[in-house]
Order: sequence, then structure tokens, then C-alpha cells
Amino acid sequence: MTWILHSRISFEIAYKDILGEAQTKLGIRAFYTLTNTKAIPRNWRGLLGRIDEHMIQAVVPDYEERTFYLSGSLDMVRTYEHILKNMSVKSDQIKKDYFPGLV
Repeated sequence: MTWILHSRISFEIAYKDILGEAQTKLGIRAFYTLTNTKAIPRNWRGLLGRIDEHMIQAVVPDYEERTFYLSGSLDMVRTYEHILKNMSVKSDQIKKDYFPGLV
């Protein structure tokens, strides 16, 4: 299992401690990307920028065989669903969860 999570700044990454533990105990791979390029910590070793086709292909080369779980605001989920569909990911491989009221 591979996770790609984005946040504006490093200390806002959701569930980083839980996913870090899952990496250690379960072998789950987690990649983090920051979108606020003005607030990148000096020691940042994660990805930079918004999740796009190129980033997905780089960290999940077998993406056509994977199931994707999208969770967040309605706009965010729709945006990533559109990206995945443009990559020829089938609709039944895309699971969606919206956070009502999240902007």
C-alpha cells in the first residue's frame, strides 16, 4: 500500500505520526508533498508541489493496478478523480470520501 499526502506546510500533514508507525510496522509506503514553496523546511526530504499525473507515476509505477482512496473536500476529491481518470484509472478503482464543510 502506498499513500501520497499533501499539505501546505510540513507541520500540517494529517496523520503523519500514524502513517510513520504504519511504515515501520506494516511496510506501508508514505510520500508527503508540500504545496507552500515559501515555507519548505531546510531538512525537508519529501516531494514538492500538488499531486499530479507525473508525481503519481513516479511513486506508484503500477498505478493502473491500484485502488485509489480519495479523501478531503469535495473540490479536492473531484480534482484528483479527474487526474486519475485522465490516467485511464477505472472508476471502480477510485473510492471517494468527502469531508462536508471542509474548504
